[in-house]
Amino acid sequence: MTPIVEYTYHSIEQAQAAFSNLWHVKFAQREAGELEIRFQTTAVGRCLVYQSSSNIPMISTGTRTPDVVTISPISAKCERGKYRGQQLKADQVLVMDPGGDVFQQIAANHHQTAVSIPLDLMDRIARAEYGFETGSQWKWRVANPTHRESNILCKTIDSIVSGQAHDFIGPNAEIRLAEMIFATVRDRSQASSEPQKHLNRRGIVRKAEEFIRAHLCDPPSILDLCEFTGAGRRALFYAFDELLGMSPIAYLKAARLQEARRRILASDQQHCVQLVASNLNFAHLGQFSIDYAKHFGESPSQTCNRFDAAE
Repeated sequence: MTPIVEYTYHSIEQAQAAFSNLWHVKFAQREAGELEIRFQTTAVGRCLVYQSSSNIPMISTGTRTPDVVTISPISAKCERGKYRGQQLKADQVLVMDPGGDVFQQIAANHHQTAVSIPLDLMDRIARAEYGFETGSQWKWRVANPTHRESNILCKTIDSIVSGQAHDFIGPNAEIRLAEMIFATVRDRSQASSEPQKHLNRRGIVRKAEEFIRAHLCDPPSILDLCEFTGAGRRALFYAFDELLGMSPIAYLKAARLQEARRRILASDQQHCVQLVASNLNFAHLGQFSIDYAKHFGESPSQTCNRFDAAE
């Protein structure tokens, strides 16, 4: 195993960069508050083992990298979350497909562990040990092992991240870990096709998010989003509620505030708050400051001062 590394982030941008080797994802806060994300990771051969936690509700959107399969056991510490609109329950195991969509709702005080395993290794095990056709296992799904199997998987991952898993040190350790995980999930669920309405809603949110992020300085109306996505108002709101747990209007506001924070942190100019608010076309500086402080738990000027002091 590689040395265990621990990080604490108070910036979404920092957290996004840390996860960039696992998925191409955007984070956004669902509720107001000062963010704290903790991330702890190690590696067993080519398998990345990690745990993460967040103190406030968040959402993540984007896609996973195409060359790994990620397996995440669901414990009581993360069962209040949703993935692709599906409520997660303790003792389930989330199988996240290579290159697949990420629409995850993260509850307050969320704590989740996971293992990302190279796709070629999982395919070797599927083909050679179980006779499965290559790639047939890795559509996203929720597996339902027994409570004992799920508990063993959770404890194994926890022990690896804490540096106490001596069984996964030395030659072929990554194979032993991948074999154990494969055996836990292989016969516990069927990778059935998602209902068409869920696929449609994923497409609506993906297109709407793309449009919103391309127009943060000129925020689109609901009419604009309906025209761009081809979805009616009701379908648009249903899709956002199912996948992100918030309305398109709330998501737009959060995305613009997050972009303002990113620009404030990146700026080395005096009066950067006024410039950022103006460039993003926030109509009233006073209201912008109120909304910003409510969302992030500090004023825009405090963001400037706190991160300047940290440099």
